[in-house]
Amino acid sequence: MVADARQGVAAIAPATGTQAGKAEMVAHLQTQLLRMRHRLEVSESRNLMLAQEIRSAGGGYGGAGMPAGAGMPAMGSAQLPMGAGGTGLSLPNLNGLLAGNHGDHRSRRRGDPRLHTALVGSGGGPVAQQAVKAALTRLGLPYVWGAKGPNAFDCSGLVKWAYAQAGVTVGGDTHAQFAQGMAVSPADVTTGDAVFPSNEIGSNGPEHVMLAISPTQCVEASTSGVPVKISPMPSSFQARRFS
Repeated sequence: MVADARQGVAAIAPATGTQAGKAEMVAHLQTQLLRMRHRLEVSESRNLMLAQEIRSAGGGYGGAGMPAGAGMPAMGSAQLPMGAGGTGLSLPNLNGLLAGNHGDHRSRRRGDPRLHTALVGSGGGPVAQQAVKAALTRLGLPYVWGAKGPNAFDCSGLVKWAYAQAGVTVGGDTHAQFAQGMAVSPADVTTGDAVFPSNEIGSNGPEHVMLAISPTQCVEASTSGVPVKISPMPSSFQARRFS
């Protein structure tokens, strides 16, 4: 996240002598603060869930006041003796809890690839940066439906061509790209992520894709008559990470 903030600030800094540039800098910093707050909220939620699981696993466990030699009710695990004639204490069996977590992980790996979620902070690596740099060299070139470059593009063609320059093969249309890679939380989107605006995702899947160049901007080939350009990040979207 710190790297993203620095990258965004560095990109916007030359324009801060203008009112628009100052507004862009403020918007960028506000976005970074929102992302940090989101991560803190997620971390706190996970800690609360873990504490609840531990309390539930140990529910009804307590040996105080029990007569000597009286054992606790069995809970699926061996008793631990506490000296000759002492109270036998049963530890809760956590295997079910752990097995359940592993089971979910395995089922996600075998199932729909769109259920795979990228690790927070894992994006924006060298491959993604190379793809974005390639896409930015195409600014101003014409939009042509079905074109895959190098001198004209449609939306998915630009993403496919850009990643090809970084040595990564991605699908040739929005539907294929939407099914590829790993899902990305909107709060974690960064350089190189494929962005699918929510208002252009229909019952048959996405109809448009953009390539994030930062957490607040994308490069895109949008529609006929509009050349490849840089646009603001959509207010609502889904995202995929290819590297």
